[in-house]
Amino acid sequence: MTNEIFEQSAEATLGTTSIDYSTALFNGIEKIRDHKQTILDIGHEAVGLQLLEAKPETAEADTDSTVTKPTVKKQIIEKRINVPKSWIRALLQVQSAGQLPQDTIHLDPIALYNVLFELRMHADIKGKRRGLLIELRPQQLPVIILEPFDITVTSQISQQQKPYPGQQAKLIRLWGRRRLSLLKRLLPHTDSVSVSILGQGMPSYWTLKGKGFHFTFAMTGFSQANWSQSLNFDLLLPKRPLHNTLTASEENLSDSHNDSNDDANGLSVLIKTLASTPSTLDDLVKSLSADASLTSVPVSHSQVQQWLLSGTQQGLIRYEMATQLYHYRPLSQVPLDMAQFAYHNEAEKQAFDLIGRTDAVQKFTVETVAVKGITIRADIHVEEDRRTYHSQLQLGDEGLVTKAECSCPQYLQHRLTHGVCAHLIVLRLRYNQYDPNNTGNDSWHDTRVLSKRVPSKRLHQPKNKQESVQVASNSSLMTLPSAPTLDLTALSQPAAQIHATTSDKTQALTAQETAIAYVYITIAHKKITIEQTIGDKDTRQQLVFNQPAQAKAAFLQHIARFEAKGFIENQGM
Repeated sequence: MTNEIFEQSAEATLGTTSIDYSTALFNGIEKIRDHKQTILDIGHEAVGLQLLEAKPETAEADTDSTVTKPTVKKQIIEKRINVPKSWIRALLQVQSAGQLPQDTIHLDPIALYNVLFELRMHADIKGKRRGLLIELRPQQLPVIILEPFDITVTSQISQQQKPYPGQQAKLIRLWGRRRLSLLKRLLPHTDSVSVSILGQGMPSYWTLKGKGFHFTFAMTGFSQANWSQSLNFDLLLPKRPLHNTLTASEENLSDSHNDSNDDANGLSVLIKTLASTPSTLDDLVKSLSADASLTSVPVSHSQVQQWLLSGTQQGLIRYEMATQLYHYRPLSQVPLDMAQFAYHNEAEKQAFDLIGRTDAVQKFTVETVAVKGITIRADIHVEEDRRTYHSQLQLGDEGLVTKAECSCPQYLQHRLTHGVCAHLIVLRLRYNQYDPNNTGNDSWHDTRVLSKRVPSKRLHQPKNKQESVQVASNSSLMTLPSAPTLDLTALSQPAAQIHATTSDKTQALTAQETAIAYVYITIAHKKITIEQTIGDKDTRQQLVFNQPAQAKAAFLQHIARFEAKGFIENQGM
């Protein structure tokens, strides 16, 4: 919230606190009214909310009259709580990811309302996809599609709604759409909505702006149990620094030959600049370029972005997506021990150590089966155990692990009840490095998924003249106004224009009745399989070639053929 909407009784000090947003505090905020005075005291140790019985008089009182002071009707105090390290790690992770390259779309608030309305009217179907598809085409308005009902939501052309500025068509699937219902209380006060998307199944940031406030809602898109997608999210960011910059800069101050001294010094100067005033990236580049203490370090946009990202990962800098400003806001009074946030657990630490070895992963194979998912197999050699373990993963929608097997003692005794073993994590890390284009011709396996919105219902064609007359009479009845209030502007329009407007509205209604056609193109050595599904109907075609090179060329030609028909390739589906 902006400072203009508050009356500050004391000088504010900058800081960060975490409170327990209890039911009592929620009910107290619900009782805030314009005709009552409310005092909100946010401190490092607690947050206090005082609801006064009456507002104090602002006019000067007469000498004979007495001024009554407002009495405290209700007082709520919520003390600071100690959050777990996993929560702090996730918070730093989401804040840091907001600075990565992303696709940003702008929506009209009524479009978000329509999405929430459709979600409220349609319950999820067990066993069906529950994603939120965002279709992006260059210089066209974004389209939001709700699975599995294939309901499309668009907003009218307005100042808030803008065409997608990208150069390549994309279809991005997001999960966790039910969490968007938390935004329904803000919609009546919202003037504009923007959505920033990192990628398929990755976090999305929904920013709502209104008079005197802006609110950014980060939706991760996966739960804590989905360790595979959480690990994939970790790999988007640079590896976390093992030492805090503020502590490391003091220790390395006397060592001028330290390689990390320049980066620590650059981040320290950047923090001092942000401590005086929040700044954008361009302003920081200009101010740091003129700083005399950074002559040994080339100051560029990429270098400053690296410092900002490192500072955010350490809990020193906060990025405000709505205003694109960077603030110096330490998450804690004492610098965080970054060694405690480097890995989720000991198994992940061991996995990163194994993936760095040259002979740890052996006989790595990837098999993609249309609709079912991806199967990954490998032998993980652990030199300390003097053994080689066979591991297997099957990834389905949302990057969720649908099947996991390993021959290690931990998995054989406890399965996944005691957490995932290090060997399965190594297998998932190795798959993240997998590139099907770099494999040999004899073992080239890949699957591409393309999709396109197609009409789900065609107009009924009359069989004879009598039926055509009946259809015409029914259509004339459908064009009659059903609203209790007549549109008086239609009386001044010519008949042809009224008919054209009615025809446009009818076409707009039928255009919403769409379905998504999926095409799965799979290549396995010399064989290509093409599967097309529209609803419950599917077709399958297999092509066999004499040489793998011929199959690879035909595989790429089929992809280009479907893209020419308007299909969009889905990354990571």
